[in-house]
Amino acid sequence: MQDKLAHLIEFGILGFFLQRSFNHQYGKSFRITLCVFLAGTAYGGLDEVHQSFVSGREAGIGDFIADSMGILLSQIIFWIVYKFHLS
Repeated sequence: MQDKLAHLIEFGILGFFLQRSFNHQYGKSFRITLCVFLAGTAYGGLDEVHQSFVSGREAGIGDFIADSMGILLSQIIFWIVYKFHLS
């Protein structure tokens, strides 16, 4: 369980930084947020594939889901903060 929480937090932080960099470059929009989610999720998938080739490491669908949920939660938090900040 701690492993999944670590994945969630790490990829949440990644999602935050991806969102900031994409917004700085392209502006704020739902389309950009979707691109951030897809990029972060793709990175999580590639990370799991990479781990399957490293001895002593284990790749798993649960880790991939935790990675994706971390990206998704960071996007939800971003939009909540963004909406309240504009009000």
